[in-house]
Amino acid sequence: GTVTELAQARARRAAAVSLWAAAKAQLANAQAAFVSFVRLEPGPLVHRSSLAPYLPSHVGAAIELALASNPDIRASRFREQAQGFRTGELEGQLLPEISVEASYRRRFDVNGQVEKSESTQGVGRLSWQLYQGGAVRAQIRQSGHTRWSIERDHTDLKRRVQSDVMAAWANLE
Repeated sequence: GTVTELAQARARRAAAVSLWAAAKAQLANAQAAFVSFVRLEPGPLVHRSSLAPYLPSHVGAAIELALASNPDIRASRFREQAQGFRTGELEGQLLPEISVEASYRRRFDVNGQVEKSESTQGVGRLSWQLYQGGAVRAQIRQSGHTRWSIERDHTDLKRRVQSDVMAAWANLE
């Protein structure tokens, strides 16, 4: 070869030796970190069997498993339900209020000198607010919009999890 080719080969060799030295230093640092965390010297690496027995059989099953067991999705579903209950609670403020009171009274004397008496009383009340000024309806609308936003976030989260599973599955193959 020419002088230039020889110089390029020497430069590539020097770069390879430098990378090899850097890798050895990185290995030493990793071993030191391992010892500081685990308090044991690292041993030789052992080849483990494939992960295939622990993985779902196809990407669809992996997506189903991820959607069913992802804690963020479960938390999002509970937030969605809680907001639905909040909306229902606000809608309940528009309904009439019913109250019932009942009492029973019985009086008698063991000596027989006082007349025996019994009385029963019942009172029922129905109150319906005819005009509320619109505040409750505004809160219901706001709660509905909040629920819609939570539902949208839940859907976005599910799509993101599906995308992550599909990307991981593609990397696995």
